[in-house]
Amino acid sequence: MKNPTHFYVVVPLGLEELCAQELEAIGITGLRVQRGAVTFTGSMLMAQRACLYCRTASRILMRVGVSDYQDEEDIYNFACRTKWENWFGPDATIRVDINARRSPLRSLDFTLLRIKDGICDRFMHFMDRRPSVDTAHPEIRVFAFADDTHCTFYLDLCGEALFKRGWRTDKGEAPLKENLASGLLMLADWNADTPLVDPFCGSGTIAIEAALAACGVAPGLKRKFLFENFTGFERDFWQEELEEAKARVNMHTKVRIAASDISTIVVGNRDNSSGTYECWKELVMKNTKVMPKALTQASNGGVAQNVATNPNAIGYIGMGYLNDNVKGLSIGGIKATAETALSKKWPLSRELYLFTNGKPAGNTAKFMNFMLDPKLGQQDVLKAGYI
Repeated sequence: MKNPTHFYVVVPLGLEELCAQELEAIGITGLRVQRGAVTFTGSMLMAQRACLYCRTASRILMRVGVSDYQDEEDIYNFACRTKWENWFGPDATIRVDINARRSPLRSLDFTLLRIKDGICDRFMHFMDRRPSVDTAHPEIRVFAFADDTHCTFYLDLCGEALFKRGWRTDKGEAPLKENLASGLLMLADWNADTPLVDPFCGSGTIAIEAALAACGVAPGLKRKFLFENFTGFERDFWQEELEEAKARVNMHTKVRIAASDISTIVVGNRDNSSGTYECWKELVMKNTKVMPKALTQASNGGVAQNVATNPNAIGYIGMGYLNDNVKGLSIGGIKATAETALSKKWPLSRELYLFTNGKPAGNTAKFMNFMLDPKLGQQDVLKAGYI
């Protein structure tokens, strides 16, 4: 995996030069800019860094082979010859996509099936096992591109598009993609020393991207990538990269951002797998549904950030996430504080439990004793803003 490899970075039209500048800033050389893309040859480790840090890219693909062809059977044979086992095994789930331009192929759907057949037939021939297909959540994604004379195979490094940063699980109406929002900020030559006003912010994408950039939050810090499923993935290196990216974050950066819109209030909602959501559903919504247009997010921090950067936003979060930028509302004149929650005067509180498989013993008992000790674990709970 350390040999130089050709990579193809998909970029929104008009942002190609900005993307090249970003890639150059993280140490990638030999960049070539073309319409809707930037290409380079380098190591897999540099491509992974690009996935982590590049704000304007839409997707990064790794070229695994190119061959001339005349018909679908030539492409099937090309798929059979390609050494897919260098990158994934027969137990992986795969998805295949194909695009073409000026291609003589009669059916792209049939060609896609033949590529899938070629991949599976190669694994059956050498390993007597084959990957299964999962079009929704594949572990490996293969892209094919056919022009008038040649077909190129790529492996997707990303999975979901890179504009999906990992903090938003739903979107408002007519959403602006995050990488385009970042590109607009770069084209405006904006930096944290300059106040930013967005009077037509919609769901706050430009404001949020500005805040993340100002605080040094890498766009890929909170998400997963398909290259983590590759054979030979260097997990230790990647963990070091993530730790380095986390160390660059400065949430105390002073920046002035104002965002507003004349549209309806943006309602912040939590995903239905969270305990915060369950508490809200039971105590407030009384098991009725939250409005379909609500902006559903994967963390309390995401809801808090959206409320902090959008004056028209409102949401619900755990008390530990209240800060100078996010204030709690009063109910019946009662404020959300540790004292009102403990006295049960604050109506929206819940107890948290520690569950064990039988009577706790050994390290489990030690952990529970630590967590419940008023001078030890409970002090950490208080420091985190909880009770």
